[in-house]
Amino acid sequence: VLVRLIDHEGVDWADVSDQTLEQGTAHAVEHVGRCAALGEPNWVPSAQSLLPASSPVELRHFEAKDEASAWEWLGARPLAPR
Repeated sequence: VLVRLIDHEGVDWADVSDQTLEQGTAHAVEHVGRCAALGEPNWVPSAQSLLPASSPVELRHFEAKDEASAWEWLGARPLAPR
């Protein structure tokens, strides 16, 4: 999964229900092998803190200018040209 952050001002996790966090974590562990976060801010440390320590999900932050490297790390390519 590649997440492109544009004008992201953060998330107030206190406003997200425990049930939503639990479901999101379960789905990520089940379906996501790698997630490249592209752009600012770097929310990878916050996301990692929500996952269990034994989580198989790999998260990595890339600066927006390094999008090609993010796709390479994922072993994937965009579906359509930008």
